[in-house]
This record gives sequence, structure tokens and C-alpha cells, in this order.
Amino acid sequence: MSAVETLATLFQENRQAEMAPLFRSQLTRERRTEPELAYEIYLVLYARGNHELALRFLLSFCQSYPAANDLLLTFGKKLYGEQDRDVGANLLMIHLDADGHDLEAYELCVSYCISRQLYDHVITVYGKFQRYFQDRELRLGSVFDVATSFMCRGRFEEALRLYVLCLEIHPGLDLAVMNVRHLALVELYPPAIERLRQIYSDVAGLPLIDRRLANSATSVEIRWTGQESEAIIDSLMANGFCLIRGGCSPEDVSGLLTHLEELFALGTVFPIGFTSQIRKTAASLFRFDPAAIIQAITGRPHQIDDKACVARRVSPEQGRSFVPFHQDSTAFTKSLFNIWTPVTPAGGDYPSLQLVRKLVTVAEQTRLFEGEYNLIEIEAERVMEKYGDLLFEVEAAEPGDCVMFYGTTIHRSCNLERSTKPRFNIETRWSPV
Repeated sequence: MSAVETLATLFQENRQAEMAPLFRSQLTRERRTEPELAYEIYLVLYARGNHELALRFLLSFCQSYPAANDLLLTFGKKLYGEQDRDVGANLLMIHLDADGHDLEAYELCVSYCISRQLYDHVITVYGKFQRYFQDRELRLGSVFDVATSFMCRGRFEEALRLYVLCLEIHPGLDLAVMNVRHLALVELYPPAIERLRQIYSDVAGLPLIDRRLANSATSVEIRWTGQESEAIIDSLMANGFCLIRGGCSPEDVSGLLTHLEELFALGTVFPIGFTSQIRKTAASLFRFDPAAIIQAITGRPHQIDDKACVARRVSPEQGRSFVPFHQDSTAFTKSLFNIWTPVTPAGGDYPSLQLVRKLVTVAEQTRLFEGEYNLIEIEAERVMEKYGDLLFEVEAAEPGDCVMFYGTTIHRSCNLERSTKPRFNIETRWSPV
């Protein structure tokens, strides 16, 4: 057993008196600093599975150290980035409670609390931050997170002020506009309505929500025969999405499948952006008129956004292809509509799509996307707790069917554990012109 493991065992067995001489001799032998040795002992305790004991050791060491609060900050940042976000955030919170005022510590604590939907904690951390810093010193994502925490707690004045700051820092941040719109049209907060008048020259062109339709019992599924545009609009506004059976040309879908299978056979790693062939097919793939439907809802012209369009392969043997619960508007940081089009069957032997059947008008996961799923993921446990009875799984979808939904509609890949065959699909996204 190494000296570090022995020190960990002594602490675990509550034999702290025996630790001191061994700790000092180890420092002399290894020429390490006290914090470096303490951190190694923490790692051994953590690896043994007793995380609470490991944290207790680290806290007791910090409290005995001359610059205790500085050491809490150092350990907190290190653990947050390398070992355990929960423990790291815990230490950083203690640092801030002890009158610490490190800007990065505030940023990390806000990010952590937002990821756990601890909105009251975010507001508390923000209150501490204001003693030493100005709002503009926060990163854009942190300003957005704090604004959303205020909104979720009904403190609309503070929320609007910070969303306006987001738009001053980043005028094209559609997520901030989306949440101002939520304050105006769902919460009916007059200053937000006035702000929207400043954003849009024609207030009548706002993407209004018909409160009579929102979350009503309107069907989520229609079969396209050529006369169902109004039914699609009703379903989108009531449920946040619409499953459109026969909404695409089967011949075009078949051609897309051949193209995607050829790309995969050549070693292409999915997901991929649209190739020129996919882009050309997508422009005329749909039997209905997506742009007209979106403009009828939003009052704004939209067009296919090449940078946000994706072809995807989801398969049981490639777990990374599974996409967790998220909202497209958060992933792409802009207002969007998506048409998800399977070019193989979906459901049964194939992975499928699961959506929350609810018109969501606000960013549910507030961290701005930086390239990894874990930064846009809405934890499944939280979705189940909040929307568990509103989940809808696309079943028995055939090539030619598609699902149209808002960028704020919560959705994920599903049926991966029951599937035996890979699913190919394309995701065609429209954004404002």
C-alpha cells in the first residue's frame, strides 16, 4: 500500500492523529506542496466510492489551511473541470459564501445551478456577484441563464432587463427574443410587449400564440391529401408538432436513402450537413408548403437554413448517434422550425423520435450550445418529472411521413434499445429570412 493510500485509510478509519507525522514525512520525501498531497488523498478516497467522506476530508484540510478560502477556490475549479462537477460546485459555493469574489467561480456556479434547474440558487449567486462586478462582465451565456432564472421565478422586470442586455451584447440572439416574446405574449408583461414593438416594426406580424389552441386536444397526426395546411397549423400551435403521414414524395425519399447508404458505405461519419444532392431534393421534397405554414404562424418569411440542416444515421451499435432530450433553438441559438423526415421506417425495428406534446415557448435548457450534447441536454429525469404524461413516440412511420415542429419543442431519439436496424433521416430546418 502506498503512503497516499495509507493516509487515506487512516482518515477513513478516523485515525487523524496518526496521519500528521506520515503526512509531513511524505511532503519531505516527495517534495510536494500540502495541497497537492491532500488532493491525491482526496482522489484515493473518491476512487473507493465514499464520495461524502472524500469531500469531508477536503473540507477539513481547507479549513486547517492558512489561506482556506483561496484553497477552496483552487480545489473547486480543479474538481469542477476534471473530477466531479457536483463536488466542485459545492466547494465554489462555500468559497462564495465566505465572501469570495472570483468571476469564474460565479460563472461556474451559475452554469451548475442552471443545469440542475436551481433557479433560486442562481438568483442568490447573482446577488453575491453584484457586490463586486457589473452585469456586462458576465459571459453572454451567464447573463442569459440569470435572466431565465428570474423569468422562471416570476420576476419579470429583472428578466427583461437582462434579456435586453443579451440583445445589446449579441443583437442576433434569437433565444433572447424568444423569451422576451414569452414574457409579452404568454405572461402578458407590458414592458416586454413594448420591447417587442421596438424589435418588430409591425407588431401585428409577431408570432402570436392562439391561447385557445395552446395545449388543447387537437390531433397530433394528419394524413396529407392536399387540403390539410390548416390542420398542420392547428396541431403545431396546440401541440408544438404535427406528424404528417404522406407529407413527402416517396420517390424522392427513396433516392435520399440510396444516397445516404452510399455515403455510409464510403466511410462517411454521420451526422453530416446536407450534400448538394440532399439540398436539391429537400427543396421540393414536401407535398405541402412549409414556408407558407411557418409564415402563417409567425408572420415572418422563413427559408431553409443550410447551416442548420443535418442528415443523420441512428443505430443500436453506435450509441453516440442517440440524441438526448433537447430543443433545436438552444442547439443552434436561433428561432427555427424543423421537419424531421425518416428515409427508412422509424419505430418497431428502427430507432424513432419522441417529442413532448406541448407548445413550449421558452428555452427549457438555458445553457448556450458549445459543441457537445451534454451542454444542450435537458436531463431525462427532469423531462419525465415535468412532462412525463405528455410524451409522444412516433410509431410505424414509413418513408414519406415526416414530423414538423417548433425549434422549442422538446424531443430526442428513442427506441434504441428495442431496435435492430439503423435509421437514416434528414432534418430540414427553416429560420427567419
